[in-house]
Amino acid sequence: MERQSLKISNLTNGFLQENREQLEHFSKSLLLKPKSFLENQKHQLLNSERLLQAYTKDLLHLRGKELSDLTVCVEGIGQRWLHMKEQDLNKLVHCIETEAKDKHKRSQLSFVKCSDRLQYSAQKKLSSDSHRLDMLEMRIQANDPEKLLLRGYTLTLINGKIIKYMGQVKEGDVIETRLQDGKVHSLVVNKDENE
Repeated sequence: MERQSLKISNLTNGFLQENREQLEHFSKSLLLKPKSFLENQKHQLLNSERLLQAYTKDLLHLRGKELSDLTVCVEGIGQRWLHMKEQDLNKLVHCIETEAKDKHKRSQLSFVKCSDRLQYSAQKKLSSDSHRLDMLEMRIQANDPEKLLLRGYTLTLINGKIIKYMGQVKEGDVIETRLQDGKVHSLVVNKDENE
């Protein structure tokens, strides 16, 4: 009976160790898959609790059957011995249930901590990205050609494209110059290149 109790204890410890490794693995994955991970983790915690309850129920059923068989065999003298073994079994079941509940509470606490860290990280990243977008928008607005016109600059185009180089224009081309309050069309008569 002690060997079976030891075996049950080893199985329980193995089961708890497996869940601990899964929780650590899922904690690392939490940063990568926030929403689906949280739902998946919640689902897995509930499944773990159901499995542990089913395992405990099966264990109780198995031990109850063993107790019934022993009662038939030992009837008189064995009553005291049977009572002692039943108490041992109840203590073992109580230990397993207590350990399982403690493990579940620790897992939930760890899950909440991971969730809080993820939420903080996501908010920080969102704030940083929002600031970056604001800065990019300001740069884009500062480089808006319409704003250049408001400052007194002009834009010169040929066929709807901004002229940047002398090579884009030849004598006889009609070019368009945009000003703040309108457009001017000009004919290229001569080209002078910078020396």
